[in-house]
Amino acid sequence: MKLTELSESDLLSFTLEHQNLYIEFLLLVGDGRRFKVFAHNIDSSPITVNFIGLNIRANLTTSDNVPYLGEIESIYESDSGFCFEGDIGIIEVKANKYNVEKAL
Repeated sequence: MKLTELSESDLLSFTLEHQNLYIEFLLLVGDGRRFKVFAHNIDSSPITVNFIGLNIRANLTTSDNVPYLGEIESIYESDSGFCFEGDIGIIEVKANKYNVEKAL
């Protein structure tokens, strides 16, 4: 699946490694499938992550009662990385390598 196809998905979790070496997002799409987005720099240098208007809340659940942090309404890709925009605010990731894979 392409990163931009994950628009309108629900953000279940994200992990930013303590030295900014990588960030991993877990997303739930409308049909119940889960996907991981993993971003890092090829040379193992730290990535840059900007949180703009961050709004993380507890007690949100999907119609199937799955807890989530907010909806990712749109995704933008650029030469320097990507940006998630939605209920959670904006998360801008600057990394030269990222991939999407199906999660269990």
